[in-house]
Amino acid sequence: MLEQTRLSYEFDRYRLDAGDRLLYRNGEPVPLPPKVIDTLLVLVERHGRVVEKAVLIATVWPDVTVEENNLTQNVSLLRKTLGDGDDRKFIETIPRRGYRFVAPVKIVEEAPGTPPVTHTERRRLWLGAALLILILTLIAGVALAWRGARSPASGPTLRQLTTNSSELPLLFGAISPDGNSLVYVDGAGHHLKSIRTGETRLLPVPPEASGMAVRWFADGARLLLSTGSIQDPGKGIWTFSLHDNAAQRISNGGTLAAPSPDGSRICYLAADGRELWWMTASGQSPQRILSLKPGENLSAPVWTPSGDRIAYAYPHPSGPGGKNTLQMEVGSVDLQGQQVATMPFDPAITGGALLPGGRFLYALRRAPFSDWGESMLWEREYAPGFRELRARPRRVAPLGAGAEAYDFSATSDGRKLVFLKGEPQGDVYIAELADNRTHLSNVRRLTLDDHNDYLTVWSPDSRAVFFGSDRNGNFDVYRQFIDQPIAQPITAGSGDKIGVTIDPDGAWYYYAVFPEGWRTKVVRPYAWMRMPSAGGAPQAVFDRPLVGGIYCAIPAHVCVLVEFQSDEMAVYSFDREKGRGAELGRIKIGIRHQLDLSPDGTRVAVISDNRIRILELASRRTEGVSPPGWKRFGRFSWAPDGKGLYAVGGAPGRTVIFHMDFQGHVWPLYEVADEFDAHVAPSPDGRRLALGLRTSTRNAWMVEGF
Repeated sequence: MLEQTRLSYEFDRYRLDAGDRLLYRNGEPVPLPPKVIDTLLVLVERHGRVVEKAVLIATVWPDVTVEENNLTQNVSLLRKTLGDGDDRKFIETIPRRGYRFVAPVKIVEEAPGTPPVTHTERRRLWLGAALLILILTLIAGVALAWRGARSPASGPTLRQLTTNSSELPLLFGAISPDGNSLVYVDGAGHHLKSIRTGETRLLPVPPEASGMAVRWFADGARLLLSTGSIQDPGKGIWTFSLHDNAAQRISNGGTLAAPSPDGSRICYLAADGRELWWMTASGQSPQRILSLKPGENLSAPVWTPSGDRIAYAYPHPSGPGGKNTLQMEVGSVDLQGQQVATMPFDPAITGGALLPGGRFLYALRRAPFSDWGESMLWEREYAPGFRELRARPRRVAPLGAGAEAYDFSATSDGRKLVFLKGEPQGDVYIAELADNRTHLSNVRRLTLDDHNDYLTVWSPDSRAVFFGSDRNGNFDVYRQFIDQPIAQPITAGSGDKIGVTIDPDGAWYYYAVFPEGWRTKVVRPYAWMRMPSAGGAPQAVFDRPLVGGIYCAIPAHVCVLVEFQSDEMAVYSFDREKGRGAELGRIKIGIRHQLDLSPDGTRVAVISDNRIRILELASRRTEGVSPPGWKRFGRFSWAPDGKGLYAVGGAPGRTVIFHMDFQGHVWPLYEVADEFDAHVAPSPDGRRLALGLRTSTRNAWMVEGF
C-alpha cells in the first residue's frame, strides 16, 4: 500500500500538520479546538491572499449555519495563541472583507514514518502518488457520471469575478447564458469579461445608454440595456450586438427590462414602477398587463423559465394607517394580465433568480433595514409559473456580515448564478467650504473605524460632530472633535440609540432609543431620552414613544417637537422642563419624511414628493421649492444664514451634494460614484460641511455547485 504524502506548513516557530490537524510550537503540540485549527489551515493554505469571511465560514462550517461571531472568536483565539500583537505579523484583518495570513510560510512534504527524502526521491514518490490519484480520479469521475449525480458533500462554491475598489463599484452585472462570459457596468462603462481567462474589453455603448442595467438575450450575442431605476426612465430601452457593436433604441421609456427565455419578448416597468408591460424584442406591440395605485410600485420583473408568465416583487408598507411595517409579496402574472398569483414573502430579501426545475434562489439580510447584519443565500421550490412556493427554505451559503446581494442572473441551465455583492459602510467626512459656498476643499474622512457611522449634528461651537455608530455592537451616540482621530461614546448600554439633538445652551443631549425589532419597520415609534452633557443618568422626555423628534435652533435658543400623526405632520413648541407645548402648525404630508428647523426657529422644511415644503410657523402658511433638474432629492440641512439649503441629490450612478437658494439656483459641491442615501450638515459657523457618506466595495460573485 502506497502511503500518501503528508503536508505541513512552517511559519516562524510553528508547524501546522495538515493531515493530523495539529499545531506545534518549537516541536511541542499546542492544544486548540478543531474548528480553530480548521480556520488556521484555511488561512495558511491561502497565505498572502485575502480570504473572504463568507468563504471561511462556508469552509469551516460546511453543514451548519453559524453567526460571524464564531469566526471572529476563532481568529481572536488564534491571535492569542500565536502571540499576534498589534503589529499583526500573522493574521491581518481586511476591513469588511475577511482575513489574510501574512507571515512567510514554508510548505513541507514528507511521507509519514520515513526519514527526510532527497529531492529526487520526493519527485519519484510525488509522481507515483500523482499517477495513482489521477487513476482514482478518473475512476471516480466515470462512476459519478454513470450515477448521473453530483456528490452532495461537495457543497456550493463562491468565486469572486471582479475586483473593483470602492472608488469604482459595480452598478450592474449579468452572466451569459452559456456561463462563459460576464458583462458588468461601472463608472467607466460596460465591460465584457471572459470568466475562464479574465480577458476584459470595454464595450462601445453609446453615451445615451451609459450606466444602464444589462441583461443577456438567450442567443448570447445581444445585450438588453435599460435604466436600473424606476425614477429615471428617460433613456429608454436599448439592444446592443456583441458581433458588430451596433446599438439600437427600441423604446423611449421603461426601466428594469428583461428578455424572455426564447428572446422574442421583453418585459419592463413604466409609470415610476406602477405598471408592468411587455413588448416584442424589436419594441413593437407594447401591452400593459398590471397596474398599481399611485404611490405603489413593483420591482425586479423577470420571466419564468417557461416564458409564459412574468414574475415580480411587490414591496409595500402596511399596519396602522398602512405605513408601519414593510411587507413583501412575490408573484406572477400571465401575458394577458388576467391570472395573477401573489405570495407573502420575507421583506428582508435583496434579490433572487428563478431557475429551471422549479428552484428559486434568493438572498436575505437578517432584517430589511439592516446594513450590518448577516446575509444568507437560500433556496425554495416553486410550482410551475411561479404560482406557489413549496417545501421549506433551504440554506445554500452564507454571504457575510454587512453584505447585500442583488442583481441576480443565471445560466440557461441554472447551474451557475451570478450576483453583485455589496458591502456598504457609512462614514463621516469633513470638508472646508470655499468660494462663497460654491466649492468644497480638503475633503477627508473623520471616522476611521470599519463599522457604520451615521452623521447627526455639529456641536454648537463647531469643534465636533455627533454621530450614531454600531462599532460596539448596538448603535450608540458618539462625539468626535474634528482635529482628533478617536471618537468618544456619549451613550452606552443595550438598545440602539441615535438621532442626537443638542439643547441650545449645550446643557442637555436629547436622543432616540429605538425599540427592539425596529429594523423591520418603515415607521417606528421610539422613546426620547435626555442626559446632561456634563454626564449623568438619562431621563425619559415623554411618557410614550412617538414618531417624530426634537429639533433645536441653536442661535435662536428655540426647540420644537415635530410629530407625525396619521397623514399629518404637527409642530409643537418644546421646553426642556415642561416638554410638549402649544401646537405651532400642521400640514398634510403622509408618511414621515426628512425635515429640519431653520436657524432662526421660525420655519420647518420637509421633503415631500421630491419637493421641499416650508411651513412658516407664525402664519402657518406653506410654500414649496424644488431644485431644477433633480428628480431624486434626499436629505438636507438649512444653511447657517437661513438663506438656502445644503442637500443631497441623486442621478444615475452618482450622488451629488449641492447648495441651493430659495430662487432655485443650484451649486454642485461634491460628487460620489454610486447612488445612496447621504446626509449633509453645515457647521454653525458656516466654515465647514460634515458629510455622511456610504462607500461600498461592490463586485460580481458566482456561486455554483448548489
